[in-house]
Amino acid sequence: MTDFESVRIALRALRVNTLRSALTMLGIIIGVAAVVTMVSVGRGAHVQVAEQIRSLGTNLLTVSPGAARQGGVRLESGSRRNLTESDARAIRAEVAAVEVAAPAVRGKAQIVQGNRNWSTSVFGTEPDYFLARDWGIGAGRMFTVQDVASGAKVALIGDTVAEALFGGADPLGRTVRIANVPFTVAGVLAKKGPTGSGRDQDDAVFVPISAAKLRLQLGSAVDRDAVDYIMVKLASVDAMATAQADIRALLRQRHRLRADADDDFAVYDPTAEMQAYQEATRTFTLLVGAIASVSLLVGGISIMNI
Repeated sequence: MTDFESVRIALRALRVNTLRSALTMLGIIIGVAAVVTMVSVGRGAHVQVAEQIRSLGTNLLTVSPGAARQGGVRLESGSRRNLTESDARAIRAEVAAVEVAAPAVRGKAQIVQGNRNWSTSVFGTEPDYFLARDWGIGAGRMFTVQDVASGAKVALIGDTVAEALFGGADPLGRTVRIANVPFTVAGVLAKKGPTGSGRDQDDAVFVPISAAKLRLQLGSAVDRDAVDYIMVKLASVDAMATAQADIRALLRQRHRLRADADDDFAVYDPTAEMQAYQEATRTFTLLVGAIASVSLLVGGISIMNI
C-alpha cells in the first residue's frame, strides 16, 4: 500500500465517522489548550509574585509592637507602643547581620494641593527606610539625615499621589498641605506597584520622622520616642534565621522581659507569605497540568484507534 492510498483510506474513515472524528478532535483541542493555558497561567503567577517580592525589598525583616491589653481584653497586634527609635539604633549597632534599621510611624491624612485633594497613607521615617525597601527616586531628591535632624517640612510622594494631585504637572518644589500643614515636595518616588494583598504602594507620602511626630502628631502622644514599626535590611538572606533570633534576644533584654514572659513585639519576614503562595501556585500548576496532559493522552489514544 502506497502512502497516497494510506492517506486516502484515512480521510475516508474520517469522513464516514464524522461525529466520532469531530469529538476526537475536540478532545485533542481541549487537551492542548488546557496544557498551554495552565503552563501560561502558572508562569504568569510565578512572575507576578516574584515581582511583588522584589518590590517589597530583599532580605527584609519587620519588627512590630505586640498586642496591648485593655480591661483583660487583648487588642490587635501592633497596638502596644513599646518600640522606639532607640530600639532601631540598637538593632543597627548590635546585630552583626543588619545593614540598616529604619524606624517609622504611619497614619492617614488628607493631602491638599490647590483645588485638588487626596486621602492617603502618611509615613514618617528616615532615609535608611528607602535603602531597606530598595526604593529609588523617580524625580527630585530623597530627604536627608539633616532634614530628619531639623524636622524639615519636606515630603516624598508616590506616583499615585503625584498623579492625583498634579496630573501631568511637575510637582517638584510645589507645596502640599498634609493635615493642614504645608510641606514642600522634594521628590517623587519610583513606581512600586501593588503588594501581594493588592495595596497600592505608590499611594503614600513620606516625611522625616521628626516632622511626622512634631508637625503631624503621628505616633504616640505619651512617648515621643515610640514608633509603629522598624524596617530591617540584612546583609544576606542566609542570615535571616540568625538575625531574627539576635533581634529577639536584644529586644527582650532592652524591654527587660522575664525569661517566662511572652515577647512584647513580633519579628517576621514580610516576603515569607508570598513565597509560600508562590510554592503553592507552582504545585497547583503542576497538578492541573498533569490532569490536562491526561486528557491530551486520552485524545491521542482515540486518534490512534480511528
